[in-house]
Amino acid sequence: MKKIFYISVIFLLAVVLFGIVLFVLSKNKEKGALQVTSDPKSKVYVNGKQVGQTPFRTSELKDMFEAGDYTVKLVPILGNFSPFEQKITIYPKVLTVIDRSFGPTGL
Repeated sequence: MKKIFYISVIFLLAVVLFGIVLFVLSKNKEKGALQVTSDPKSKVYVNGKQVGQTPFRTSELKDMFEAGDYTVKLVPILGNFSPFEQKITIYPKVLTVIDRSFGPTGL
């Protein structure tokens, strides 16, 4: 009887420990970097939130983006240029680069 109790306790502890390990690993999601440059200098928005201005780069792990789909919008600070918007995918351990040169439009 004591043997079954000890085996049950050890099994329960193993399950709890496994759950804790899975929880910790799921919090460490894969991240990727983003670099944005433009001419002229622009405000940078990611999913509608301003994150800085060009040149913009996330090179520190704490500043990187979780892997996934995002919308990046560039709003030129100078000039009468229309904003530029693009959907991108951030991949784990990859630097995604956006380079935009604004210029006159029309013919």
